[in-house]
Amino acid sequence: GELDESYLPTLAVGANPYLNLTINDELDQKDIVWVWNDSSFMGLSSLNSLYAGLLADAFMTLRLKLVLHRAPAIIVASNEDEKNEGLKYLEDLDDGKLGVIGRKGSLNNMLKGSEDGGFSTKPNTGDSTNSLKEIIETIQYLYAQWQIRVGLNDNYNMKREALNSSETSANEDTLYPLIDDMYDCRDKGIKEMNEKFGYSIKFSWNNQWKRINKRRNLEEKEQEKLVEEIDQKDNDEGEKEDEEI
Repeated sequence: GELDESYLPTLAVGANPYLNLTINDELDQKDIVWVWNDSSFMGLSSLNSLYAGLLADAFMTLRLKLVLHRAPAIIVASNEDEKNEGLKYLEDLDDGKLGVIGRKGSLNNMLKGSEDGGFSTKPNTGDSTNSLKEIIETIQYLYAQWQIRVGLNDNYNMKREALNSSETSANEDTLYPLIDDMYDCRDKGIKEMNEKFGYSIKFSWNNQWKRINKRRNLEEKEQEKLVEEIDQKDNDEGEKEDEEI
């Protein structure tokens, strides 16, 4: 239906075939609690579509590159007979048979790489190894970014050496904004539901997010404790200097 002045829906639409129930009523905002996924009212569909589409393209590129790796050389034929002879040669090799080039002239041209006509081959040159490596790194990067955006620490670092602790934790600050926002939206909505309708709904972090949040809370407590110790040490040193004066 049409949206109201806050760009919120004005119709409630629902169906339950088992109960033979269909709902299509005007919404009374006093009887409704909105529980949004995030404060931007965006949800995760656009985010998932973005990275799923990019990964699909990357995997397609990887597949094409792997297919091209099957052809270390390009076969060139000057007529239909030589083309068929080359296809038969490749089919025999694919079937595990010993392939044979039947024409002596075709074989000579193939061995010499002649461009004067007849049956010949050309090396399929190009920096294919580095290209393949770049595609794999791109896939790893996209997947890591997708996980990070939804609050899962999938560290992306393509160094070929060992990683130190600062490098492995470099992206931790980017984990929290979206999942904190989603948590706050649910917390606000469920509290309002409990108050308005007398429910006692509870919710919490789940699985990996629970471990991430627990680790973050421990780190914050350790930092607060360290700050308190430093402040106390500064105060003690200040009092000692006052006594000496």
